[in-house]
Amino acid sequence: MESLTFNVEIHLPHSLYLKNPKDSLLGKRLVEESAALIAEQGIESFNFKRLSLVCACTEATVYRYFENKHKILLYILNIYWGWQEYRLVLHTQNLSKSSEKLKKALEVLAHPEIPGNYSKIFGEHIIKTAIYEGVKIHLNREIKSEIKDGSLACYLRLVQRLGKFINEKEPNYDYSEALASTIIDNALQLQFYMQNSPEISGKIKNINVLKSFLKTLLPAS
Repeated sequence: MESLTFNVEIHLPHSLYLKNPKDSLLGKRLVEESAALIAEQGIESFNFKRLSLVCACTEATVYRYFENKHKILLYILNIYWGWQEYRLVLHTQNLSKSSEKLKKALEVLAHPEIPGNYSKIFGEHIIKTAIYEGVKIHLNREIKSEIKDGSLACYLRLVQRLGKFINEKEPNYDYSEALASTIIDNALQLQFYMQNSPEISGKIKNINVLKSFLKTLLPAS
């Protein structure tokens, strides 16, 4: 299964960048180093001056690729959301029962991975960025325009994919998208609390317990 992911490419919204970073070695390095800096320091401390120093280029060069740091964070998170959607499809495609699909989907979200043709450390930085910054990225006043221009496309597809699984199991449930977004965000938020604020995560102390908790959010049959 792992070998299948190396040739898969996650298509990211054009609205996220001014110049496609995939088209050059510098562009790819800008994304990789951005993920490393954000994962280590947080989006609040991250800026293009630091990024340009790490990449040995000018700030003006960075601005040729991305409009601002919010866009580059969205770019990184779209990689995360896109891969989680792909993993949902990959791990459920041979399952026939809706209950089994939904159970597997929750397991995938509770234990995020970044497969494909990325370095291991880059994948780790993407996941850490998602855990620390992923929930708050769409809690902003620009969300309407970001939905309209496609900047949240991968997140919305992931919500819709999980919502479809919920509806398959519970056809009369009216809140599938709302529940799907709650589960996706909670899977990240609780991992943040597990690592930083165990007083908030309570008895949810590891991934297995997190998987069990996410299942309790599902509507009763």
